[in-house]
Amino acid sequence: MTYKTDAHGGRMLGVGRIRTNIFGESQALAMDSDALPLVYQELGVENAIIYATPNNGPYEWLRRLAQGNYRATDHHLYVINLGFDIFRLGPEWSAKNLAGISLTSVEKSIDWPRFLSLRLMLSQYRLRRLSLAGDDRDEKLALFLSNSSAYERNLRSWAGVAAPILAGERPEVRKQLLVISPYWLDTSTPHQEKIAENLLGIVTCGLRDTLPVVGVSFKYTSTNITDDKRHFRQMARPHFVPALACGGD
Repeated sequence: MTYKTDAHGGRMLGVGRIRTNIFGESQALAMDSDALPLVYQELGVENAIIYATPNNGPYEWLRRLAQGNYRATDHHLYVINLGFDIFRLGPEWSAKNLAGISLTSVEKSIDWPRFLSLRLMLSQYRLRRLSLAGDDRDEKLALFLSNSSAYERNLRSWAGVAAPILAGERPEVRKQLLVISPYWLDTSTPHQEKIAENLLGIVTCGLRDTLPVVGVSFKYTSTNITDDKRHFRQMARPHFVPALACGGD
Protein backbone atom coordinates (compact mmCIF):
# COMPACT_ATOMS: atom_id res chain seq x y z
CA MET A 1 0.00 0.00 0.00
CA THR A 2 1.16 3.53 -0.74
CA TYR A 3 -0.11 6.81 0.63
CA LYS A 4 0.34 10.40 -0.40
CA THR A 5 0.59 12.73 2.60
CA ASP A 6 0.15 16.44 3.05
CA ALA A 7 2.41 18.87 4.92
CA HIS A 8 0.67 18.02 8.21
CA GLY A 9 1.16 14.25 7.91
CA GLY A 10 -2.41 13.50 6.82
CA ARG A 11 -3.03 10.61 4.42
CA MET A 12 -4.64 11.75 1.18
CA LEU A 13 -7.13 9.32 -0.34
CA GLY A 14 -9.19 9.69 -3.51
CA VAL A 15 -8.75 11.90 -6.54
CA GLY A 16 -9.72 15.48 -7.32
CA ARG A 17 -10.08 18.40 -4.96
CA ILE A 18 -10.15 17.15 -1.39
CA ARG A 19 -13.10 18.54 0.55
CA THR A 20 -13.07 16.40 3.72
CA ASN A 21 -10.73 16.09 6.70
CA ILE A 22 -11.11 12.99 8.89
CA PHE A 23 -9.70 12.94 12.44
CA GLY A 24 -9.30 9.83 14.59
CA GLU A 25 -7.15 6.77 15.30
CA SER A 26 -6.32 3.47 13.59
CA GLN A 27 -9.91 2.48 12.75
CA ALA A 28 -10.33 5.83 11.03
CA LEU A 29 -7.51 4.79 8.71
CA ALA A 30 -8.78 1.25 7.90
CA MET A 31 -5.15 0.26 7.38
CA ASP A 32 -5.80 -2.91 5.36
CA SER A 33 -6.22 -0.85 2.17
CA ASP A 34 -5.16 2.40 0.56
CA ALA A 35 -8.71 3.01 -0.72
CA LEU A 36 -11.23 5.28 0.96
CA PRO A 37 -13.14 3.15 3.54
CA LEU A 38 -16.69 2.20 2.61
CA VAL A 39 -18.19 3.83 5.70
CA TYR A 40 -17.01 7.24 4.49
CA GLN A 41 -18.23 6.60 0.96
CA GLU A 42 -21.71 5.85 2.30
CA LEU A 43 -21.65 9.20 4.09
CA GLY A 44 -21.06 10.90 0.74
CA VAL A 45 -17.29 11.39 1.07
CA GLU A 46 -15.45 11.02 -2.25
CA ASN A 47 -11.93 11.88 -1.13
CA ALA A 48 -10.32 12.87 2.14
CA ILE A 49 -7.24 13.69 4.14
CA ILE A 50 -7.15 11.39 7.16
CA TYR A 51 -5.37 12.77 10.22
CA ALA A 52 -5.25 9.59 12.28
CA THR A 53 -2.56 7.66 14.10
CA PRO A 54 -2.68 4.21 15.72
CA ASN A 55 -3.02 4.54 19.52
CA ASN A 56 -4.31 8.10 19.23
CA GLY A 57 -7.08 8.83 21.67
CA PRO A 58 -9.86 11.41 21.23
CA TYR A 59 -7.85 14.00 23.17
CA GLU A 60 -4.94 13.59 20.73
CA TRP A 61 -6.94 14.42 17.60
CA LEU A 62 -8.81 17.14 19.52
CA ARG A 63 -5.45 18.75 20.30
CA ARG A 64 -4.49 18.68 16.62
CA LEU A 65 -7.79 20.33 15.80
CA ALA A 66 -7.36 23.05 18.44
CA GLN A 67 -3.84 23.78 17.19
CA GLY A 68 -5.00 24.08 13.58
CA ASN A 69 -2.56 21.39 12.46
CA TYR A 70 -4.41 20.42 9.28
CA ARG A 71 -5.29 21.66 5.82
CA ALA A 72 -8.48 23.70 5.57
CA THR A 73 -11.40 21.92 3.87
CA ASP A 74 -15.18 22.26 3.63
CA HIS A 75 -16.09 19.21 5.72
CA HIS A 76 -14.72 17.75 8.97
CA LEU A 77 -15.54 14.21 10.03
CA TYR A 78 -14.39 13.17 13.52
CA VAL A 79 -14.18 9.50 14.46
CA ILE A 80 -14.45 7.98 17.93
CA ASN A 81 -13.82 4.24 17.94
CA LEU A 82 -15.28 3.23 21.30
CA GLY A 83 -13.78 -0.25 21.14
CA PHE A 84 -10.46 1.37 22.04
CA ASP A 85 -11.21 5.00 22.83
CA ILE A 86 -13.40 4.31 25.86
CA PHE A 87 -10.18 3.16 27.58
CA ARG A 88 -8.18 6.20 26.39
CA LEU A 89 -10.03 8.95 28.19
CA GLY A 90 -8.78 8.62 31.76
CA PRO A 91 -5.92 10.69 33.18
CA GLU A 92 -3.76 7.58 33.54
CA TRP A 93 -3.74 6.82 29.80
CA SER A 94 -1.07 8.07 27.40
CA ALA A 95 -0.12 6.87 23.93
CA LYS A 96 3.53 7.29 24.99
CA ASN A 97 3.11 4.47 27.50
CA LEU A 98 2.77 2.00 24.63
CA ALA A 99 6.18 2.82 23.23
CA GLY A 100 7.93 1.03 26.07
CA ILE A 101 10.88 3.42 25.87
CA SER A 102 11.00 7.18 26.31
CA LEU A 103 13.04 9.77 24.43
CA THR A 104 14.94 10.43 27.65
CA SER A 105 15.91 6.74 27.87
CA VAL A 106 17.12 6.82 24.27
CA GLU A 107 19.24 9.90 24.94
CA LYS A 108 20.77 8.35 28.08
CA SER A 109 21.60 5.12 26.23
CA ILE A 110 23.06 6.69 23.10
CA ASP A 111 26.65 5.95 24.20
CA TRP A 112 25.82 2.24 24.68
CA PRO A 113 24.54 1.19 21.25
CA ARG A 114 24.16 -2.51 22.07
CA PHE A 115 22.07 -1.75 25.14
CA LEU A 116 20.01 0.79 23.20
CA SER A 117 19.42 -1.72 20.38
CA LEU A 118 18.19 -4.27 22.92
CA ARG A 119 15.80 -1.73 24.48
CA LEU A 120 14.40 -0.83 21.08
CA MET A 121 13.99 -4.50 20.14
CA LEU A 122 12.07 -5.20 23.34
CA SER A 123 9.87 -2.16 22.72
CA GLN A 124 9.07 -3.33 19.18
CA TYR A 125 8.39 -6.86 20.42
CA ARG A 126 5.93 -5.53 23.00
CA LEU A 127 4.06 -3.49 20.40
CA ARG A 128 4.02 -6.43 17.99
CA ARG A 129 2.68 -8.76 20.70
CA LEU A 130 -0.10 -6.29 21.50
CA SER A 131 -1.06 -5.94 17.84
CA LEU A 132 -1.34 -9.73 17.46
CA ALA A 133 -3.24 -10.32 20.69
CA GLY A 134 -6.12 -11.93 18.78
CA ASP A 135 -9.79 -12.03 19.73
CA ASP A 136 -9.97 -10.23 23.07
CA ARG A 137 -13.68 -9.37 23.10
CA ASP A 138 -14.45 -11.18 26.35
CA GLU A 139 -11.45 -9.58 28.06
CA LYS A 140 -12.37 -6.06 26.88
CA LEU A 141 -16.02 -6.44 27.87
CA ALA A 142 -14.98 -7.66 31.32
CA LEU A 143 -12.61 -4.70 31.65
CA PHE A 144 -15.37 -2.25 30.77
CA LEU A 145 -17.90 -3.85 33.13
CA SER A 146 -15.37 -3.82 35.96
CA ASN A 147 -15.61 -0.01 36.15
CA SER A 148 -18.26 1.06 33.64
CA SER A 149 -19.34 4.13 35.63
CA ALA A 150 -15.81 5.56 35.53
CA TYR A 151 -15.46 4.93 31.79
CA GLU A 152 -18.82 6.57 31.16
CA ARG A 153 -17.83 9.53 33.36
CA ASN A 154 -14.62 9.95 31.36
CA LEU A 155 -16.62 9.94 28.13
CA ARG A 156 -18.92 12.68 29.46
CA SER A 157 -15.89 14.72 30.51
CA TRP A 158 -14.37 14.41 27.05
CA ALA A 159 -17.60 15.61 25.46
CA GLY A 160 -17.56 18.62 27.78
CA VAL A 161 -14.02 19.50 26.68
CA ALA A 162 -14.73 18.81 23.01
CA ALA A 163 -17.93 20.85 22.71
CA PRO A 164 -16.42 24.37 22.79
CA ILE A 165 -13.49 23.35 20.57
CA LEU A 166 -15.77 21.84 17.93
CA ALA A 167 -18.20 24.76 18.21
CA GLY A 168 -15.34 27.19 17.67
CA GLU A 169 -14.48 25.92 14.20
CA ARG A 170 -15.02 28.07 11.14
CA PRO A 171 -18.79 28.46 10.65
CA GLU A 172 -18.60 27.45 6.99
CA VAL A 173 -17.21 24.00 7.85
CA ARG A 174 -19.76 21.18 7.80
CA LYS A 175 -19.08 18.98 10.84
CA GLN A 176 -20.03 15.40 11.77
CA LEU A 177 -18.95 13.03 14.51
CA LEU A 178 -18.88 9.30 13.74
CA VAL A 179 -19.14 7.07 16.81
CA ILE A 180 -18.12 3.46 16.13
CA SER A 181 -19.68 0.93 18.49
CA PRO A 182 -17.19 -1.25 20.44
CA TYR A 183 -16.11 -4.33 18.49
CA TRP A 184 -16.33 -6.29 21.75
CA LEU A 185 -20.08 -5.73 22.13
CA ASP A 186 -22.54 -8.20 20.64
CA THR A 187 -25.50 -5.94 19.91
CA SER A 188 -27.70 -8.92 19.06
CA THR A 189 -28.03 -9.45 22.82
CA PRO A 190 -30.33 -6.97 24.63
CA HIS A 191 -27.94 -6.22 27.49
CA GLN A 192 -24.97 -5.42 25.27
CA GLU A 193 -27.15 -3.51 22.82
CA LYS A 194 -28.22 -1.34 25.77
CA ILE A 195 -24.57 -0.64 26.62
CA ALA A 196 -23.89 0.45 23.03
CA GLU A 197 -26.96 2.71 23.02
CA ASN A 198 -25.96 4.26 26.33
CA LEU A 199 -22.43 5.08 25.16
CA LEU A 200 -23.72 6.60 21.93
CA GLY A 201 -26.26 8.59 23.96
CA ILE A 202 -23.55 10.03 26.21
CA VAL A 203 -21.69 11.43 23.20
CA THR A 204 -24.82 12.54 21.35
CA CYS A 205 -26.27 14.42 24.32
CA GLY A 206 -22.92 15.86 25.33
CA LEU A 207 -22.53 17.43 21.89
CA ARG A 208 -26.17 17.89 20.87
CA ASP A 209 -25.91 21.65 20.36
CA THR A 210 -22.55 21.39 18.61
CA LEU A 211 -22.74 19.02 15.63
CA PRO A 212 -24.60 15.97 14.26
CA VAL A 213 -23.53 12.64 15.76
CA VAL A 214 -23.76 9.47 13.64
CA GLY A 215 -23.59 6.03 15.26
CA VAL A 216 -22.20 3.09 13.30
CA SER A 217 -21.63 -0.59 14.00
CA PHE A 218 -20.12 -3.47 12.05
CA LYS A 219 -20.79 -7.19 12.20
CA TYR A 220 -17.91 -9.08 13.79
CA THR A 221 -17.28 -11.68 11.06
CA SER A 222 -14.17 -13.20 9.51
CA THR A 223 -14.69 -11.20 6.32
CA ASN A 224 -15.07 -7.91 8.19
CA ILE A 225 -12.22 -8.24 10.70
CA THR A 226 -8.53 -7.59 10.05
CA ASP A 227 -5.80 -10.04 11.08
CA ASP A 228 -5.43 -8.48 14.52
CA LYS A 229 -9.12 -9.41 15.26
CA ARG A 230 -9.80 -5.93 16.66
CA HIS A 231 -10.31 -3.67 13.64
CA PHE A 232 -12.80 -3.68 10.81
CA ARG A 233 -11.69 -3.87 7.20
CA GLN A 234 -11.89 -1.01 4.72
CA MET A 235 -14.81 -2.63 2.86
CA ALA A 236 -16.75 -3.77 5.96
CA ARG A 237 -20.40 -2.87 5.48
CA PRO A 238 -21.46 -0.27 8.08
CA HIS A 239 -24.79 -0.27 9.89
CA PHE A 240 -25.81 3.26 10.80
CA VAL A 241 -27.51 3.64 14.18
CA PRO A 242 -30.11 6.38 14.75
CA ALA A 243 -29.14 8.71 17.57
CA LEU A 244 -31.43 8.57 20.58
CA ALA A 245 -33.30 11.67 21.74
CA CYS A 246 -31.76 13.51 24.67
CA GLY A 247 -33.69 14.75 27.68
CA GLY A 248 -35.41 18.00 26.89
CA ASP A 249 -35.39 17.40 23.10
